[in-house]
Amino acid sequence: MKRQVTGAVDVVASLALGAIAVLVRVPVMGLGDFGSYSAAVHRAFAGEPVYTVAQLIGPYALDSLFGGRGFVYPPTAVPMLAWAALGEPAGVAFMVLALAALTYVTVTIVRRGMPSVPIGGWLVAVLLLVSPFATDAIYSGQVTPLIAAGYGVAWLWPRAAPWMAVVGGGLKIFPTSLMVFALRKGVPIAAALGFGAALVLATTLWLGLGAWTDFVRAWANARPECQTPSLGSLTCAFGPAGAAAGFATAVGIVVLSLFVKSDALSIFAIGVASVIAAPDLYPNYGLIVAVAALPMLCAAWRRLVEGRRFEPVGRAN
Repeated sequence: MKRQVTGAVDVVASLALGAIAVLVRVPVMGLGDFGSYSAAVHRAFAGEPVYTVAQLIGPYALDSLFGGRGFVYPPTAVPMLAWAALGEPAGVAFMVLALAALTYVTVTIVRRGMPSVPIGGWLVAVLLLVSPFATDAIYSGQVTPLIAAGYGVAWLWPRAAPWMAVVGGGLKIFPTSLMVFALRKGVPIAAALGFGAALVLATTLWLGLGAWTDFVRAWANARPECQTPSLGSLTCAFGPAGAAAGFATAVGIVVLSLFVKSDALSIFAIGVASVIAAPDLYPNYGLIVAVAALPMLCAAWRRLVEGRRFEPVGRAN
Protein backbone atom coordinates (compact mmCIF):
# COMPACT_ATOMS: atom_id res chain seq x y z
CA MET A 1 0.00 0.00 0.00
CA LYS A 2 2.83 2.38 0.89
CA ARG A 3 4.50 1.73 -2.47
CA GLN A 4 1.25 2.47 -4.31
CA VAL A 5 0.78 5.75 -2.43
CA THR A 6 4.39 6.74 -3.13
CA GLY A 7 3.91 5.91 -6.81
CA ALA A 8 0.75 8.02 -7.01
CA VAL A 9 2.47 10.95 -5.28
CA ASP A 10 5.41 10.65 -7.70
CA VAL A 11 3.09 10.75 -10.71
CA VAL A 12 1.17 13.80 -9.45
CA ALA A 13 4.35 15.63 -8.46
CA SER A 14 5.95 14.83 -11.82
CA LEU A 15 2.93 16.20 -13.66
CA ALA A 16 3.02 19.34 -11.52
CA LEU A 17 6.70 19.93 -12.20
CA GLY A 18 6.22 19.27 -15.91
CA ALA A 19 3.37 21.79 -16.02
CA ILE A 20 5.37 24.42 -14.13
CA ALA A 21 8.39 23.91 -16.40
CA VAL A 22 6.20 24.59 -19.43
CA LEU A 23 4.11 27.41 -17.98
CA VAL A 24 7.09 29.53 -16.94
CA ARG A 25 8.35 29.34 -20.52
CA VAL A 26 5.06 30.02 -22.32
CA PRO A 27 6.04 33.63 -23.11
CA VAL A 28 9.06 32.46 -25.13
CA MET A 29 7.70 29.24 -26.62
CA GLY A 30 8.09 29.19 -30.39
CA LEU A 31 7.01 25.58 -30.98
CA GLY A 32 8.85 25.62 -34.29
CA ASP A 33 9.60 21.90 -34.30
CA PHE A 34 6.07 21.11 -33.21
CA GLY A 35 4.91 23.22 -36.15
CA SER A 36 6.87 20.89 -38.42
CA TYR A 37 5.16 17.87 -36.88
CA SER A 38 1.73 19.43 -37.24
CA ALA A 39 2.26 20.57 -40.85
CA ALA A 40 3.58 17.15 -41.89
CA VAL A 41 0.57 15.39 -40.36
CA HIS A 42 -1.82 17.81 -42.07
CA ARG A 43 -0.10 17.12 -45.40
CA ALA A 44 -0.44 13.40 -44.82
CA PHE A 45 -4.15 13.68 -44.02
CA ALA A 46 -4.60 15.77 -47.17
CA GLY A 47 -2.90 13.09 -49.27
CA GLU A 48 0.08 15.31 -50.02
CA PRO A 49 3.78 14.34 -49.77
CA VAL A 50 5.06 14.60 -46.22
CA TYR A 51 8.44 15.99 -47.32
CA THR A 52 8.34 19.39 -49.00
CA VAL A 53 9.50 20.35 -52.48
CA ALA A 54 12.33 22.44 -51.01
CA GLN A 55 13.70 19.30 -49.34
CA LEU A 56 13.50 17.18 -52.47
CA ILE A 57 14.83 19.45 -55.22
CA GLY A 58 18.20 20.35 -53.77
CA PRO A 59 20.36 21.26 -50.77
CA TYR A 60 18.61 23.05 -47.90
CA ALA A 61 19.59 24.14 -44.41
CA LEU A 62 17.97 22.26 -41.55
CA ASP A 63 17.06 25.49 -39.77
CA SER A 64 15.02 26.56 -42.82
CA LEU A 65 12.40 23.93 -41.92
CA PHE A 66 11.45 25.59 -38.64
CA GLY A 67 7.73 26.20 -38.26
CA GLY A 68 6.31 23.67 -40.70
CA ARG A 69 8.40 24.19 -43.82
CA GLY A 70 9.66 20.62 -43.84
CA PHE A 71 9.95 17.33 -41.99
CA VAL A 72 13.15 15.44 -41.17
CA TYR A 73 11.82 12.38 -39.35
CA PRO A 74 11.14 8.93 -40.85
CA PRO A 75 7.68 8.27 -42.31
CA THR A 76 6.81 6.08 -39.29
CA ALA A 77 6.82 9.24 -37.18
CA VAL A 78 3.74 10.56 -38.98
CA PRO A 79 1.15 8.15 -37.50
CA MET A 80 2.75 8.48 -34.06
CA LEU A 81 2.52 12.27 -34.31
CA ALA A 82 -1.05 12.30 -35.64
CA TRP A 83 -2.18 14.07 -32.45
CA ALA A 84 -0.17 17.12 -33.61
CA ALA A 85 -3.00 17.86 -36.05
CA LEU A 86 -4.94 19.19 -33.05
CA GLY A 87 -2.76 22.29 -33.00
CA GLU A 88 -0.67 24.16 -30.46
CA PRO A 89 -2.80 23.29 -27.39
CA ALA A 90 -1.95 19.65 -28.09
CA GLY A 91 1.70 20.61 -28.38
CA VAL A 92 1.68 22.32 -24.99
CA ALA A 93 -0.14 19.36 -23.39
CA PHE A 94 2.37 16.97 -24.95
CA MET A 95 5.30 18.93 -23.54
CA VAL A 96 3.78 18.74 -20.04
CA LEU A 97 3.32 14.97 -20.31
CA ALA A 98 6.77 14.42 -21.84
CA LEU A 99 8.48 16.43 -19.11
CA ALA A 100 6.44 14.62 -16.47
CA ALA A 101 7.64 11.28 -17.86
CA LEU A 102 11.22 12.58 -17.86
CA THR A 103 10.83 13.73 -14.26
CA TYR A 104 9.35 10.42 -13.12
CA VAL A 105 12.11 8.24 -14.58
CA THR A 106 14.80 10.62 -13.31
CA VAL A 107 13.43 10.47 -9.78
CA THR A 108 13.10 6.68 -9.91
CA ILE A 109 16.64 6.12 -11.23
CA VAL A 110 18.22 8.36 -8.60
CA ARG A 111 16.07 7.01 -5.78
CA ARG A 112 17.21 3.47 -6.55
CA GLY A 113 20.81 4.46 -7.14
CA MET A 114 21.12 6.81 -4.15
CA PRO A 115 18.71 5.47 -1.50
CA SER A 116 20.52 7.38 1.24
CA VAL A 117 19.44 10.71 -0.33
CA PRO A 118 15.60 10.56 -0.41
CA ILE A 119 15.14 13.91 -2.17
CA GLY A 120 18.11 13.42 -4.50
CA GLY A 121 15.94 12.36 -7.42
CA TRP A 122 13.72 15.42 -7.16
CA LEU A 123 16.73 17.73 -6.99
CA VAL A 124 18.24 16.16 -10.10
CA ALA A 125 14.88 16.32 -11.90
CA VAL A 126 14.49 20.02 -11.11
CA LEU A 127 18.02 20.69 -12.35
CA LEU A 128 17.15 18.97 -15.62
CA LEU A 129 13.89 20.90 -15.97
CA VAL A 130 15.59 24.27 -15.53
CA SER A 131 18.60 23.32 -17.67
CA PRO A 132 19.30 24.75 -21.14
CA PHE A 133 18.60 21.23 -22.44
CA ALA A 134 14.97 21.35 -21.31
CA THR A 135 14.59 25.02 -22.22
CA ASP A 136 15.60 24.29 -25.82
CA ALA A 137 13.18 21.35 -26.03
CA ILE A 138 10.27 23.33 -24.58
CA TYR A 139 10.95 26.39 -26.73
CA SER A 140 10.81 24.35 -29.94
CA GLY A 141 8.19 21.78 -28.88
CA GLN A 142 10.57 18.86 -29.38
CA VAL A 143 9.83 15.16 -28.75
CA THR A 144 13.29 14.73 -27.23
CA PRO A 145 12.16 14.81 -23.55
CA LEU A 146 9.92 11.81 -24.18
CA ILE A 147 12.67 9.99 -26.05
CA ALA A 148 15.11 10.74 -23.22
CA ALA A 149 12.60 9.30 -20.76
CA GLY A 150 12.60 6.16 -22.90
CA TYR A 151 16.30 5.65 -22.21
CA GLY A 152 15.51 5.80 -18.50
CA VAL A 153 12.67 3.32 -18.90
CA ALA A 154 15.03 0.93 -20.71
CA TRP A 155 17.42 1.08 -17.73
CA LEU A 156 14.78 0.72 -15.04
CA TRP A 157 12.75 -2.00 -16.74
CA PRO A 158 14.96 -3.80 -19.30
CA ARG A 159 12.01 -5.76 -20.69
CA ALA A 160 10.73 -2.44 -22.02
CA ALA A 161 14.02 -1.70 -23.81
CA PRO A 162 13.04 -3.25 -27.17
CA TRP A 163 9.77 -1.33 -27.11
CA MET A 164 11.59 1.92 -26.39
CA ALA A 165 13.91 1.09 -29.30
CA VAL A 166 11.04 0.51 -31.72
CA VAL A 167 8.83 3.40 -30.64
CA GLY A 168 11.72 5.84 -30.27
CA GLY A 169 13.25 4.64 -33.52
CA GLY A 170 9.94 5.21 -35.27
CA LEU A 171 10.13 8.87 -34.24
CA LYS A 172 13.87 9.40 -34.64
CA ILE A 173 16.12 6.71 -36.04
CA PHE A 174 18.83 6.75 -33.38
CA PRO A 175 16.86 5.30 -30.40
CA THR A 176 16.88 1.95 -32.22
CA SER A 177 20.30 1.58 -30.58
CA LEU A 178 18.43 0.67 -27.38
CA MET A 179 17.79 -2.71 -29.01
CA VAL A 180 21.46 -3.45 -28.29
CA PHE A 181 20.79 -2.94 -24.57
CA ALA A 182 17.86 -5.35 -24.85
CA LEU A 183 20.13 -7.93 -26.47
CA ARG A 184 22.71 -7.38 -23.74
CA LYS A 185 20.07 -8.06 -21.08
CA GLY A 186 18.72 -11.07 -22.94
CA VAL A 187 15.11 -9.88 -22.91
CA PRO A 188 12.58 -11.00 -25.54
CA ILE A 189 12.49 -8.75 -28.60
CA ALA A 190 10.18 -10.61 -31.00
CA ALA A 191 6.96 -8.84 -29.97
CA ALA A 192 8.55 -5.40 -30.24
CA LEU A 193 10.01 -6.23 -33.65
CA GLY A 194 6.58 -7.45 -34.75
CA PHE A 195 5.05 -4.17 -33.66
CA GLY A 196 7.76 -2.30 -35.55
CA ALA A 197 7.06 -4.30 -38.71
CA ALA A 198 3.34 -3.57 -38.37
CA LEU A 199 4.10 0.14 -37.92
CA VAL A 200 6.21 0.19 -41.08
CA LEU A 201 3.49 -1.65 -43.02
CA ALA A 202 0.71 0.64 -41.80
CA THR A 203 2.79 3.71 -42.59
CA THR A 204 3.57 2.46 -46.09
CA LEU A 205 -0.08 1.68 -46.78
CA TRP A 206 -1.02 5.19 -45.70
CA LEU A 207 1.79 7.29 -47.17
CA GLY A 208 2.97 5.02 -49.98
CA LEU A 209 6.40 3.65 -50.84
CA GLY A 210 7.37 7.05 -52.18
CA ALA A 211 7.49 8.45 -48.64
CA TRP A 212 10.52 6.28 -47.91
CA THR A 213 12.44 7.36 -51.01
CA ASP A 214 11.49 10.96 -50.27
CA PHE A 215 12.86 10.56 -46.73
CA VAL A 216 16.19 9.30 -48.04
CA ARG A 217 16.37 12.10 -50.60
CA ALA A 218 15.41 14.74 -48.04
CA TRP A 219 18.17 13.61 -45.72
CA ALA A 220 20.71 13.47 -48.54
CA ASN A 221 19.87 17.09 -49.40
CA ALA A 222 19.98 18.33 -45.78
CA ARG A 223 22.79 20.64 -44.66
CA PRO A 224 23.58 21.29 -41.00
CA GLU A 225 22.88 24.65 -39.38
CA CYS A 226 26.24 24.96 -37.58
CA GLN A 227 25.22 28.14 -35.75
CA THR A 228 23.17 29.06 -32.70
CA PRO A 229 21.19 27.23 -31.37
CA SER A 230 23.26 24.38 -32.80
CA LEU A 231 26.30 23.52 -30.69
CA GLY A 232 28.14 22.34 -33.79
CA SER A 233 28.99 18.76 -34.71
CA LEU A 234 31.60 16.61 -36.37
CA THR A 235 29.85 17.37 -39.66
CA CYS A 236 30.08 21.10 -38.99
CA ALA A 237 33.78 20.81 -38.15
CA PHE A 238 34.95 18.43 -40.86
CA GLY A 239 32.22 18.24 -43.50
CA PRO A 240 31.38 14.90 -45.12
CA ALA A 241 34.47 13.29 -43.55
CA GLY A 242 33.20 14.35 -40.13
CA ALA A 243 29.76 12.94 -40.88
CA ALA A 244 31.30 9.58 -41.86
CA ALA A 245 33.54 9.61 -38.79
CA GLY A 246 30.59 10.42 -36.54
CA PHE A 247 28.54 7.57 -37.94
CA ALA A 248 31.42 5.12 -37.65
CA THR A 249 32.12 6.24 -34.09
CA ALA A 250 28.47 5.88 -33.11
CA VAL A 251 28.28 2.35 -34.53
CA GLY A 252 31.54 1.42 -32.81
CA ILE A 253 30.36 2.71 -29.44
CA VAL A 254 27.06 0.84 -29.72
CA VAL A 255 28.87 -2.40 -30.54
CA LEU A 256 31.26 -1.92 -27.62
CA SER A 257 28.29 -1.32 -25.31
CA LEU A 258 27.48 -5.00 -25.72
CA PHE A 259 30.76 -6.05 -24.16
CA VAL A 260 31.60 -3.53 -21.42
CA LYS A 261 31.43 -4.93 -17.92
CA SER A 262 28.97 -2.45 -16.43
CA ASP A 263 25.34 -2.13 -17.49
CA ALA A 264 25.49 1.50 -16.38
CA LEU A 265 28.42 2.19 -18.68
CA SER A 266 26.59 0.36 -21.47
CA ILE A 267 23.46 2.52 -21.30
CA PHE A 268 25.60 5.67 -21.04
CA ALA A 269 27.59 4.63 -24.11
CA ILE A 270 24.37 4.07 -26.04
CA GLY A 271 23.14 7.52 -25.00
CA VAL A 272 26.33 9.17 -26.24
CA ALA A 273 26.30 7.15 -29.48
CA SER A 274 22.72 8.25 -30.08
CA VAL A 275 23.69 11.90 -30.51
CA ILE A 276 27.33 11.92 -31.58
CA ALA A 277 26.58 11.45 -35.29
CA ALA A 278 23.89 14.16 -35.48
CA PRO A 279 24.51 16.74 -38.23
CA ASP A 280 23.71 19.42 -35.64
CA LEU A 281 24.01 18.94 -31.88
CA TYR A 282 21.15 20.91 -30.37
CA PRO A 283 21.00 21.56 -26.60
CA ASN A 284 17.89 19.40 -26.15
CA TYR A 285 19.97 16.33 -27.08
CA GLY A 286 21.68 16.81 -23.73
CA LEU A 287 18.57 15.37 -22.05
CA ILE A 288 19.32 11.98 -23.62
CA VAL A 289 22.94 11.95 -22.48
CA ALA A 290 21.99 13.21 -19.01
CA VAL A 291 19.41 10.49 -18.40
CA ALA A 292 21.72 7.81 -19.79
CA ALA A 293 24.49 9.02 -17.45
CA LEU A 294 22.38 8.88 -14.27
CA PRO A 295 22.96 5.18 -13.41
CA MET A 296 26.71 5.62 -13.72
CA LEU A 297 26.70 8.85 -11.70
CA CYS A 298 24.63 7.19 -8.96
CA ALA A 299 27.12 4.33 -8.83
CA ALA A 300 29.98 6.81 -8.51
CA TRP A 301 28.16 8.52 -5.65
CA ARG A 302 27.75 5.23 -3.82
CA ARG A 303 31.43 4.50 -4.21
CA LEU A 304 32.90 7.91 -3.41
CA VAL A 305 30.45 9.26 -0.82
CA GLU A 306 28.98 6.18 0.79
CA GLY A 307 32.12 4.07 0.49
CA ARG A 308 30.40 1.19 -1.28
CA ARG A 309 31.52 -0.85 -4.22
CA PHE A 310 31.02 0.72 -7.66
CA GLU A 311 27.85 -1.19 -8.55
CA PRO A 312 24.71 0.51 -9.88
CA VAL A 313 21.49 -0.34 -8.11
CA GLY A 314 18.45 -1.05 -10.27
CA ARG A 315 16.56 -3.77 -12.04
CA ALA A 316 19.00 -3.66 -14.90
CA ASN A 317 21.59 -5.45 -12.76
